[in-house]
Amino acid sequence: LDSALGSNSAIREATIFFFMGNELLSLLENAGRMGIPLPSALTNAVEILGGKQKQEEKKGDVQ
Repeated sequence: LDSALGSNSAIREATIFFFMGNELLSLLENAGRMGIPLPSALTNAVEILGGKQKQEEKKGDVQ
């Protein structure tokens, strides 16, 4: 797809960074659940990103 668009692998790079960020967020959430002490900046970021994700899921729910 990148070759067809001539974008020098920008889509590939964006996809890689998305999955890396997603896995990092998951690792931080699980570490917090296990009781591993995390810096407050990281826990705040996890709460903010987790809250946005939950709000988006609620918007997509049809009742």
